Amino acid sequence: MPKIWGETVADHKDRLRATIVESTVALVAERGRADVSMSAVAERVGIGRATLYNYFPDVDQILATYVVGQFDRQHAVLDERLAAVDDPLEELRISLELVIGYFATAEHRDASPIGIDTFGPGSQERVDDAQRTFRDRLAVLLARATTAGLVRADLDPEFAADALNHLLAAGREAAMRGDRPPAETADAIYRLFVEGAGTPHARRRTRR
Repeated sequence: MPKIWGETVADHKDRLRATIVESTVALVAERGRADVSMSAVAERVGIGRATLYNYFPDVDQILATYVVGQFDRQHAVLDERLAAVDDPLEELRISLELVIGYFATAEHRDASPIGIDTFGPGSQERVDDAQRTFRDRLAVLLARATTAGLVRADLDPEFAADALNHLLAAGREAAMRGDRPPAETADAIYRLFVEGAGTPHARRRTRR
């Protein structure tokens, strides 16, 4: 197969795969997750069911692909924004702003019926791995903050990351309700976390 033709076929498959995922998420937003079938997805995309099954075995796997992709995009955005930041507390503040900002978007609200803990075993494992990767990222950041004397040394970074994840879950609910601007919600989480887990030096910084 000529190289150009091979790349064209690969590009077409990638575009169709992305269209399948986007269309499935749109259907879930319109109908709810329980009412979306592979037949409905195939009809929305304009392909046969046999073609659809060549890409995904079921709706669960399509939605898991979307969720994992969202985590991947968040990592990419964080990598870009934090590339030149050396201060762990500033990294934490920026990370919270970006994540809460995403939670407040219409895209996230529309996709919220998907959930993150209602998948079948195979798909749930993929989603759990994506969540664990993000949580591990927080743990690494907090370990660096501990080394820098900004987070209490008596707190295990893994435990602190779990606690911060719970705060983010509460922040997600607030962001989706639109209770306050996302930046205010992120700042509230930041201050609450630093007040509880930060060293005196870190706490003084949040009060300036």
